[in-house]
Amino acid sequence: MINKYATLALVLVATSTVLADFDGDQKNELIAISQTNGNVSYFESDLNPNSVAFKANLTSEGQAVVIGDFDNDEFPDLFVGRNMGSLLGLTWYESNGSDDSVAAVRTGISSLAILRNGLAVGDYDNDGTKELYAITATNDLLKFVNTGNNTIGTAQNIASGVLSVGVYDLDGDKKSEMFVARATGIDWTELKSDGTFWFKTIPATNVQAVRFGDIDGDSAADMLAVLSDGSVQWFEAAGNDTIPILVKTFGSNVVSATIVDVDSDGVNEVIVTRNSDTTKCFDPNANNSLVETAINGIGAGYQDLASVGFTYGNTPMPTIIYRKTVVEMNDVPDGSADIEFPGLATSEDMNGRLMLGYMFGKHPGYETSAQLISGNWGLTWDPHGAPLSWLINTELPGIGPAISLGTITARVDARTFTTLLGRRWGDSMLLKTDTATANLPFDTTQAVFHRGLILLDDNTLLATMYVIKTGFTTREVVIMQSSDLGSTWTYRSTAVNYLAWMGDEGPNESAMVRLLNGNLLLVARTGTMSNTVTDSSTVPLVYAISSDQGNTWSIPVSLGVPGVDPGLIVLEDGRVALSYGRPGVYLKFADATGTNWSVPYPIYTGAGCGYTGIAKHADGDLLVTYTESDFNNRLASFWSHPDPKNRLKIAKIAVSQRCKGQGFDTADLNFDCNVNFTDYSILAKNWLVSN
Repeated sequence: MINKYATLALVLVATSTVLADFDGDQKNELIAISQTNGNVSYFESDLNPNSVAFKANLTSEGQAVVIGDFDNDEFPDLFVGRNMGSLLGLTWYESNGSDDSVAAVRTGISSLAILRNGLAVGDYDNDGTKELYAITATNDLLKFVNTGNNTIGTAQNIASGVLSVGVYDLDGDKKSEMFVARATGIDWTELKSDGTFWFKTIPATNVQAVRFGDIDGDSAADMLAVLSDGSVQWFEAAGNDTIPILVKTFGSNVVSATIVDVDSDGVNEVIVTRNSDTTKCFDPNANNSLVETAINGIGAGYQDLASVGFTYGNTPMPTIIYRKTVVEMNDVPDGSADIEFPGLATSEDMNGRLMLGYMFGKHPGYETSAQLISGNWGLTWDPHGAPLSWLINTELPGIGPAISLGTITARVDARTFTTLLGRRWGDSMLLKTDTATANLPFDTTQAVFHRGLILLDDNTLLATMYVIKTGFTTREVVIMQSSDLGSTWTYRSTAVNYLAWMGDEGPNESAMVRLLNGNLLLVARTGTMSNTVTDSSTVPLVYAISSDQGNTWSIPVSLGVPGVDPGLIVLEDGRVALSYGRPGVYLKFADATGTNWSVPYPIYTGAGCGYTGIAKHADGDLLVTYTESDFNNRLASFWSHPDPKNRLKIAKIAVSQRCKGQGFDTADLNFDCNVNFTDYSILAKNWLVSN
């Protein structure tokens, strides 16, 4: 691949860069400012390890940049600070969804010159609305608030003698703190709900930039402080509002740093820029060591590196708490096989029990099923029994056992199919297998259960199935019903028919949930990205809604993103989380009606099968399983993946604002926002239990 940036390396000596998915195309972008002419240049990840490609120049005369969803409209905002030219001060831009342009929302926000490294966006007062912070060339810290309708309030001068600023939840209490770097140290403050605040000083002097993230994947927040002597200090949160611990000092001649998964391998790296040397990447290794490598396509002289997230409404978009490897290549009998197709189920009593099904082999071709069980929310796993070919799961409180359906069916005749039926009673996670029979009112050549298994108030079970009717090549999604706990199934309705604008497969793999308003929401795959299908607009996920218990359905609507194997979870506040993949692995969120959807949130953007498992943790957060592999080289058009890793992972993703935004106390063992006798009983019951 020709890297266009290499042709501009002599003139694009950047003073400020930001990493984020700015145009919503599910790739990370790099916004870089040229030191020589102030061009705000736009680069995009090319999905190759440690590499970006030049896209366009967005504007000019820049000095500092930051990206964040300032106005809570779910689209990233770009703020450019200047200290020269006709646009002196601050300008607010917003992505228009295009690779090569932005729209100016507000100009002339301030007429003061802005310091290099001098911008931050965050919700310090934790009111659900972000503020913009800017440092002037005279080291005064200005605060700007969003006043609605694309307007910004008058600047408030809140501090002087400031070198750098950041807003982040370092102590993990789900409340943002402010970090104001001065010559004498970093002032660390948190505003309390009663209007008071606590204040501490982190002993790092002459700090030119502060950046935050999780370097070592231990779920504890880390802070980087770039010092004026060119070294970088790595601090890790110690909890309980105590001063973070200095882990190590590294680097030389560094002018800026950030923490980001630059190569989409599921592990964050530290990226540093230098005045007189190329940009470097430090990969975390064992014992807090960092392995230094180069980044292709980024030259010398960059500063103000930052990676930021987005917001959905007034709720922070998800934060990945941790990623853990569950299965690796050496764990399967055939070490050359791909690990693929993870399915995840949990128990209704939310006591930490998870069941994980997956497959290994080469797709399509030979593939073998396997199954694991966890009793501690996926922290450790053990093999478990004879697996179903796939897991779709529901609990039947008060009327019978929890059940699971195998997706692969055996054809009896053109209208009758059988599949495995798993039942689980009480506290046991053992699935007792039986046979379920499905009867259709029309002739078919294929019938496959998938994902959507729910229980109605009248104790009727509903399940999604996709079929190919005799004489057709495209699929459609139908709803099957059972009144005998899953032993026999009959046709109830057609949820999604094939339409000409859908992918050539037609509606197939689908998920279904019941919303808090009683309606049913269904999301379906219509095609797949591949080496031959590279236009994502031709294979969108679609959704449909039923307001009469699945008897009739709305006209399907495109979600505007490609994907396979959608998974749905209803969150405690009524919102809906959707997991999907291929390429990559992503989440989208809908409001309680299931009709207003967020931008995609990336979990993993590398190679893999794209299938996901999704379950809800007792604390309200999400657990998502996915795989990393070359998927039998079926997606070579999208990735050059010399080391596909070949592993299955589980990620815990924070989406909950439980306990009035304060988070759960460590002694709150049943996650009910109270510490009482119940928690002590749980502790006593498990006192001598060991894994």
